[in-house]
Amino acid sequence: MKVIGISDNLAPQKFVRYENYVRRGLPDATIVRLSGNNGTATLENCSALVLTGGGDVHPKFYDRMDAFNLMEDVNEARDTFEFSLITTAVERRIPILGICRGLQLFNVAMGGSLLPDIESSGYPTHKEGKPVERRHRIMPVDGTRVSTLLSGTNCEVNTLHHQAIDRLGNGLKVSSKSADGIVESIEWEDEKNSPFLLLVQWHPERMRDTNSPCVVGVLRSFAEAVQSRVN
Repeated sequence: MKVIGISDNLAPQKFVRYENYVRRGLPDATIVRLSGNNGTATLENCSALVLTGGGDVHPKFYDRMDAFNLMEDVNEARDTFEFSLITTAVERRIPILGICRGLQLFNVAMGGSLLPDIESSGYPTHKEGKPVERRHRIMPVDGTRVSTLLSGTNCEVNTLHHQAIDRLGNGLKVSSKSADGIVESIEWEDEKNSPFLLLVQWHPERMRDTNSPCVVGVLRSFAEAVQSRVN
């Protein structure tokens, strides 16, 4: 039995989307919600980790306190707890899937930094479109996991964020970008000798086109990594 730990995004109605998304690829898995209330010890029993979306990473963790006024829904306790999840998951070499904030948090955990606000940094808005889903194309980098799972298709993804990667974290590589240069996914630089890691800026768990390669490809890749893990 595979046990998938999913970080608590502090929004029960949205957490269900992550749970349902994972179950599409791993229907027999046990899902564990990981929060500061039950501790990292729970992750010791997990076969994989999913880092969910949510509020901004506290800027003190990447030395941008000057931009604190641009932050939204900062929760330092959540950041600290999830940094500990990342440390444990990397040490145990279990598969990791990160979504939106999950990508940003992992990048910071590896010594990287963020653009505190995309619009203030001179980029067109990537914020959520309402009521119509705002989307844009991504451009995969050849030779990466993302380029393989998209199989050469010109994939469109949803966009629901106001922050993005600035300086890339240690040991990581960019695997896709948007047309305006925003990093859309990252992976381990040394993929062949590293456990599964796929971090995406978009939200595959809530894309309306549920058959998109950017939805099913991400999930299939993660599920295969989980299933192939011995314990």
